[in-house]
Amino acid sequence: MKLENKTCIKNFLLGEFICLLLCIIPMYFRSLNTSICYPIEQWNYAQDVFTFFYPLVCTVPFCTELFYEQQSGFFQYIVNRQNPMRYIGIKYLYSGSLVAIMIFSASFLSAIVGLFFIEPTHPSSQSFLIYYLWGDILVSNPLRYAFYLSLWRIIPAILYFSFGFMLAIFQHKVLPVLLGPFIYSILENFLLSAIGMPAISIITSFYPSRLALGYVKPIQLLVGPIILLLVIVSIICIECFRRHKESSRCLGIV
Repeated sequence: MKLENKTCIKNFLLGEFICLLLCIIPMYFRSLNTSICYPIEQWNYAQDVFTFFYPLVCTVPFCTELFYEQQSGFFQYIVNRQNPMRYIGIKYLYSGSLVAIMIFSASFLSAIVGLFFIEPTHPSSQSFLIYYLWGDILVSNPLRYAFYLSLWRIIPAILYFSFGFMLAIFQHKVLPVLLGPFIYSILENFLLSAIGMPAISIITSFYPSRLALGYVKPIQLLVGPIILLLVIVSIICIECFRRHKESSRCLGIV
């Protein structure tokens, strides 16, 4: 497990670096070409790039190795030393914890950078920031807002990681593992937008300020994560039912 932990730490550091780039680079360009009244605005308005790509960062670095372990017969090899399901459970908890730390720290640290280290090029005396969801906190106490939003972002991040982790166990092709959660995020947002309900998308849950002023209500932020959770549970139940009568143990992985 020591080698596994070192690999997870390397994946975490790579993911953290990518997440910080996805947060800070767009924020820097926002500071150059956008009128800014409150420093937190350049962070708030630049979260769209991070929101679009975070499902990839939460899954590819942490789930790819599990997929290749499953494909190479690694679980058959370790069955005489420990329970494969225990190994998978420990790997899930350890990698999931790193995903949570990665998303929280990238989100919150980038807010600190935006507040204290990036100077707006075009200061403005007017802002509509207060009209967004919890905009009063965003204006009066931006670090508090960024802290709580970053904590909340752990939930959709863990759900996407769980989705990729599940695909790595059950899938026999690498592309669904690498791209499945990312494609889900695009399709889910597209379908909900097409029927006029983008406020309940998991993308909105991750980035509440992406929609027009006053369009998002707090209760709607729960819907997207609940839908994804139901999708994950449904696929697991289907796979368990399908493999229940097979002679192999551990859901067919050994």
